[in-house]
Amino acid sequence: MSWDVSMPKDRARAVPDTGEPTVDEVVMVARGITAAVSVDGALTDLQCTLLRAVSRALTEVDVDYTTLRPCTAEELVAALRRRGVDYRQRVVQYMVLAEMVLT
Repeated sequence: MSWDVSMPKDRARAVPDTGEPTVDEVVMVARGITAAVSVDGALTDLQCTLLRAVSRALTEVDVDYTTLRPCTAEELVAALRRRGVDYRQRVVQYMVLAEMVLT
């Protein structure tokens, strides 16, 4: 799977949204993380537990990672388009964290 998440070149003119994410956005990001770090289409129990705790602590949204359908890279890019680089980097950091618990 290839994850090209480059953003539009005209993003310099847009002010990034720094507001709280909606429940739909939190779920979409969770779906993107699931797609990026799942093994054979599924997350491990430890990944589900860890990611659920992180989501709840940071967003107060309780995401059940065991039932999520992974999204495509294009869907995740569209969901993150209005966000600034700091927010998008944080999403990548959660992906790395979820990968690290596999080893």
